[in-house]
Amino acid sequence: GIRWLIGAGAVGADVRACRAELAASTSVRAMLAQRELRVAQRLDELCADTGGELATHTKSTASKAGRVRRRKKTCDDVPQLADALAEGETTEAHVDAVGRALADLSAEDQARLAGCGDDIRTKAAELAETAFREWLAGKVREVRTEDGLRRLERQKAAARAKTWTDQDGMLNLFAKFDPETGIGLQGRLRNTIEAMFHGGVPEGAPLDPFERQQWLAAQALVALIRGELTGGSGVPDIAVVIDAQTLLHGEHAG
Repeated sequence: GIRWLIGAGAVGADVRACRAELAASTSVRAMLAQRELRVAQRLDELCADTGGELATHTKSTASKAGRVRRRKKTCDDVPQLADALAEGETTEAHVDAVGRALADLSAEDQARLAGCGDDIRTKAAELAETAFREWLAGKVREVRTEDGLRRLERQKAAARAKTWTDQDGMLNLFAKFDPETGIGLQGRLRNTIEAMFHGGVPEGAPLDPFERQQWLAAQALVALIRGELTGGSGVPDIAVVIDAQTLLHGEHAG
């Protein structure tokens, strides 16, 4: 039937007819691709060498058979794409772009991207391949940013502080904070140490450099808690938060 369809009749009489025929051909290829994925799934159930069967009976290579298998996995992860192929709404290239995007993500991010299946299907049907890849890259950035924000929220919720008195009668303080809060605290503590001890280290400070630095930090922390530096340190507290990609390679779209 396919052979008859391709060979039957003359090519479109005008540009409009040619465009319609091209669109129909694209839809047919998409539906055939989906059928191929279903055959691959059935072969998985029937034999041990699906890749070999695909390569032999499609007169292709093991590499092409591997692409079919990866495409099948992508449609399993994002079933809306399988539906779009079956209805001739998108192309194999669109599905492969999603597969490559998923392969570059962590398991959690993969699940988040797959959860956008309805949006992915809509854009895969609307956009040409290049435009779709650009849209998909933006979606991946959103997913990764969302992951970072959720992680920061979890870290903020995990902040803790506790005190206890040890056997020497010393009050001990332990605290942990999320990175964003921690950066600000470190900057404030560093500037307070500089403001209090810029003129020199007072008597009673340990001689060991490491121990002395910790002693100075303890004095500065007490001063901050008591609010003894009401006039300010004279040095602005500046915290710069930057993503690793920008730090390593410069400004980018994300």
